Amino acid sequence: MILVSKIKIEGLTFGYSPDHLIFDRANVELPLSEIILLHGANGCGKTTLCRLLAGLETRYRGNLYLDDRNYRKVTPSELSKQVLYLKQEIDCNLLASTASEDMAIWQNRFQQNDSELRRVERLHALSRLEVHDFQDTPFWELSGGQKKRISLSSIALLRNRFWILDEPEAGLDASRLQQFISLLEERKQEGYGALIVSHRKQHYKGIFDQIITIGDKIILLDK
Repeated sequence: MILVSKIKIEGLTFGYSPDHLIFDRANVELPLSEIILLHGANGCGKTTLCRLLAGLETRYRGNLYLDDRNYRKVTPSELSKQVLYLKQEIDCNLLASTASEDMAIWQNRFQQNDSELRRVERLHALSRLEVHDFQDTPFWELSGGQKKRISLSSIALLRNRFWILDEPEAGLDASRLQQFISLLEERKQEGYGALIVSHRKQHYKGIFDQIITIGDKIILLDK
């Protein structure tokens, strides 16, 4: 699969009600080979922008493009092969009852095409964030931090997609945060990027390429 080179937003206008716009003719271009931090005050629309880019919100005015292809002509299946969205709410990212089952779904896309090699890849991904000992433990017995690390391990299996991550460092201690940063550094070297919602840009110092900020219904590039 070849990742597209950019997502382009032109004249984006969106609100959950007609009298409450979150974006008003906003424009921005996101190179998908870069690590981009998304910043802004609480309630400004960071998660909404993530949902728009992931194709979960469609009642907008203006245009979104994958390279030169309009989002409105891209099927959800096609978009999911290019863009991966990890929500801030941990349990919303879990698709099964254990890490082993959950990662198999992420990896195999609900198809019966598992193999020993894929199982080894899952175990390796879990080991990166030190949750391999919990692979068969029911999620309801795990802490929020453990479930967050499992979610991050799951997306590590899908390195060739553009990651949209909403507060991925929440619930990680300093050691696990560094493991996650190392994962980002590796994928960046491979030419794959991510859009990361975070209030803590100091965590990503030396790795991010640019910061974009949402303010007053527009999207700004920080210089």
